[in-house]
Amino acid sequence: MKRMHFFSVHNASTKIATLYTMIDRHVDAHESIGILLPDEKTLHWLSELLWSHPQDSFRPHTTPFFSCSHTLVHLFFTPCKDVYHALFNLSPNAIHESNVNIFYEFEDTSSPYKTALFQKKFSLYQKAGIPITSS
Repeated sequence: MKRMHFFSVHNASTKIATLYTMIDRHVDAHESIGILLPDEKTLHWLSELLWSHPQDSFRPHTTPFFSCSHTLVHLFFTPCKDVYHALFNLSPNAIHESNVNIFYEFEDTSSPYKTALFQKKFSLYQKAGIPITSS
């Protein structure tokens, strides 16, 4: 059954820490995770961050421009039909159709615009009857 889990965040460092935690959790469990980004610029920024931070480690991943069949972390900026164990939606749109059972969202309270954006997506998920949890 499809379900959505959201994380309440209020700044960029909390977002990054939460994203890293969820990536690591799925990779440690040998589960694939897709990360849907709002645009190509953000994809390149996150890709660089995953390769370079922290300095003593990195998180292998694929992008639409670089692919590897053994990688569990996949970044993309347009919805795709690939099947992942989980999907982290960092795009401004609610996920309507996807091939995943669990997806993650940020409840970003760092600005009124981001708060309103989450509330709109939350409402769409409720109307679709998708079970919602939070932490």
